[in-house]
Amino acid sequence: MLRYPPAPPRSWRPNLLVTRVPAPYNWSISRFCLSSATKLQLQKYHERTLHSRQVTVGLRQFSSRSKAWSPRELSQRDTPRTSGPSYEEQLDRVNYVRSFAERVPVPGVRKQVLFALLGSFTAFVLAAGMTNYDTLELVQTFRDISLWRTEPSNRELLTLNKEVYADRVRAPIIRMVNEIGYTWPQSIAGFAQWAALQVVSPIIGSDEGKRICWAIGALNGAVFLLWRFKFLKPFMMSNFTHHPLSGKAFTMLTSTFSHESLLHYLFNAMALASFGAATAVHFRQRAVESDTLPEGTVQWQLLAFIVAGGLLSSLTSHLVTARIIYPQMLARFRSSLTQNLRDSAARATATGANTASKASPKILPSLGISGAVYSAFIYTALAYPDTHISLIFLTGFPIPIAWGAAGLVTVDFLGAIRGWRYMDHFAHLGGAAFGAFYYAYGQQIWERARILALHVWSWWLDTPASRDNRGNSI
Repeated sequence: MLRYPPAPPRSWRPNLLVTRVPAPYNWSISRFCLSSATKLQLQKYHERTLHSRQVTVGLRQFSSRSKAWSPRELSQRDTPRTSGPSYEEQLDRVNYVRSFAERVPVPGVRKQVLFALLGSFTAFVLAAGMTNYDTLELVQTFRDISLWRTEPSNRELLTLNKEVYADRVRAPIIRMVNEIGYTWPQSIAGFAQWAALQVVSPIIGSDEGKRICWAIGALNGAVFLLWRFKFLKPFMMSNFTHHPLSGKAFTMLTSTFSHESLLHYLFNAMALASFGAATAVHFRQRAVESDTLPEGTVQWQLLAFIVAGGLLSSLTSHLVTARIIYPQMLARFRSSLTQNLRDSAARATATGANTASKASPKILPSLGISGAVYSAFIYTALAYPDTHISLIFLTGFPIPIAWGAAGLVTVDFLGAIRGWRYMDHFAHLGGAAFGAFYYAYGQQIWERARILALHVWSWWLDTPASRDNRGNSI
């Protein structure tokens, strides 16, 4: 509310013919033609009034006016424009009521975009550093056991890595089997040894791609077991599902490894073990054909690929929900609310919520590793287009993998357009897009990530603190 200076006292009034002026500018001195002495007196009076009462009012500069601004002309013309807002504008400012669209906050995307991009970048840089470290150890091992002083090829390093892993796992298993034969009763020792070998033999003979997928499946199984506890469900719903309206970013990663239903978990675990292992085989082929950097393992690259696929698929779903689905939902709700207000007051309350619920789609939280599975599936389809796959319930009818990929992408595209809510179709499409992108540019990205990791490693080794630590350890 604006405050104005009072009128001059009755003992001192300028000799003027004052006409009535609309409030609140009853004593606005800029409307009259004054003499220089009167102007000076009136200005001093206003300055004393402002300093004594601490009232902030912007006074206009005194200037001579033409006859058009005389009191006689003021009664015949409109009120002249002033520097401040009009009385109606001030009332509009005070009584302004925000609309429904302005009151409802719009979900943000900046934090989620930064988290997904930085998380994917960090995953690949860390995976590249671990690959460089393991490759360096394999090169040193090859030099120790080789009779010829030649540098190993990538094929030799990958083969050596498999043999080293088998020896490292086989030794404790043999000790455990021998201990069973010595300590257990002979009636059950033989069966126990046979069962242990049956369980361990596939692990020893498997490649590292399958082992990484099995480890991720075990992690997903542990999170699935946490969903079985009722007292943990609020915590799991808040931290292991990603809701676009929650404002959280870390849930895009935690929800990737979260499954609430058993069927969802089993299907994703089997699909990841199949297509993830095939993706690792193609990584291995690229490493054998590459002569840029020595590479003795592909497990870390596969892990970074799965993490990035999960993050970017969740980001795709979040962006579409926040920028397309949510504004459309608000628009439909406003239109339905306007239609209800046109109806009678008796029917508006009864039908308002029902009409709004029918007009507006629901925004549900998402979870699961399906986006990363789609990335591996599309990558495998592009890498091995002549491969045939079989559905779980139709194992006797194999189909080309290209047909399966095209069919699933088409179904998800239709589901995204039609608004099917049983699955997160936008996350599936985002994962498929990342798989195709990594097939086209993955080798260049991986080599640059490894070179960057080498530079960071060299810089860290050259720091004074690192040199002091190495000197103390020696």
